[in-house]
Amino acid sequence: MPQIDNHDRFMRLLVANQPKIYAAIRSLGLNQHDAEDVLQDTASVLWRRFDEFQEGTHFDRWACKVARLQTLSFRQKAQRNACLLDHETIEVLASDAELLHDQLAGMHTTLDECLDRLEEDDRRMLDERFLSGRTNKEIGGLLCKSESTISRALTRLYNSLLACIEHQSEPTAGGGVG
Repeated sequence: MPQIDNHDRFMRLLVANQPKIYAAIRSLGLNQHDAEDVLQDTASVLWRRFDEFQEGTHFDRWACKVARLQTLSFRQKAQRNACLLDHETIEVLASDAELLHDQLAGMHTTLDECLDRLEEDDRRMLDERFLSGRTNKEIGGLLCKSESTISRALTRLYNSLLACIEHQSEPTAGGGVG
């Protein structure tokens, strides 16, 4: 039982101080994605070392110190793994990224055109699935249909959208830069 009590106490302290810990990590110059990774690593280290934390002292100060050390460790690893590219390689990568961006924009436009052709109920079903993140079962409940009916309908819609996208892309398939 003491382990559970310890875990509950740790979780309360971590949750209460997480914004401050995250801010401390971000203040050391990490981007959001890297800071979130370091925050997870920090939480793991804090839990492993929670028996070292002395009740009555400032959890936030201790946690921020651990976070600072984790951030420094992360930065050292990142520097060791850094790959320095020459100017020509960077230009090629930038050019490829620009081309990819243009292709994705075209694909997005095509998808939007195909989505606009759907019936309102079909569009709602897709919106519930992908914009709202609902499961097939939840969508079935909303639309008074079974989960398997929703699953079949979504499969039909996916195939319909794929066919539409492929059809829309046919005229430009041979006209790309090569």
